[in-house]
Amino acid sequence: MTLDIGVSPSAQKVKWTRRSLSGNRLNIVMVGRFSDYQKRQDLLVEALAIILKGYRVHLTFIGDGMKKEAIQSRVNDLGMDECITFLPFFNKQQELWQVLLNSDLLVHACDYEGLCKSIIESMALGLPVLVSDVTPLNR
Repeated sequence: MTLDIGVSPSAQKVKWTRRSLSGNRLNIVMVGRFSDYQKRQDLLVEALAIILKGYRVHLTFIGDGMKKEAIQSRVNDLGMDECITFLPFFNKQQELWQVLLNSDLLVHACDYEGLCKSIIESMALGLPVLVSDVTPLNR
């Protein structure tokens, strides 16, 4: 039996555990399609270019879509290949959860959004979430 968001009711309970960041990098993840509207991976890349000047940060994008190549090209132009990883959507829910559990923060940059599955899953795991200041996410 599969529930409407693709999670088996027999799934094991997992919980994110805060890791010590001293001497390590901050691991950020964003899950979403690379569309020509709504999702703003481009803003996240530009912000990370500024942040990298003083901090050790790694960003993992999970998703596919028409803007993925353009974002990858911008990452290459900025010389950020070593601190940004691109992964496709996963076939198994547990693969996504493993990435989330090994991250320090889920970021969801967008121009508009409903309450998406990746935010719900991250919160269910206890992973801190940073979202754009858009309705309904800012309520």
